[in-house]
Amino acid sequence: MIRRSVTPTSNSVLNSAVVPFNGGFAGVFRVDDTRREMRLHSGLSFDGLAWEIAPEPIEWQVPEGVEAPAYGYDPRVVELDGKFFVTWCNG
Repeated sequence: MIRRSVTPTSNSVLNSAVVPFNGGFAGVFRVDDTRREMRLHSGLSFDGLAWEIAPEPIEWQVPEGVEAPAYGYDPRVVELDGKFFVTWCNG
């Protein structure tokens, strides 16, 4: 359903994590670029079929002294008490 060239530098899109959001769907997707580097991108869809994937990877806000993720794969999203939490495997 999602083209491999959905972003200007993507080679493939896989391991999506999707949740209902504001009458549609939101997701986090592993997007491998043409260098085969794995980054996580956000996406939105009204129907769960046609997706708008952000062209840039998610920029994580990390606490001072914590190293930012080098790459990410296998994302999961869950809603708890009205907040959305994302987990993923990290390198």
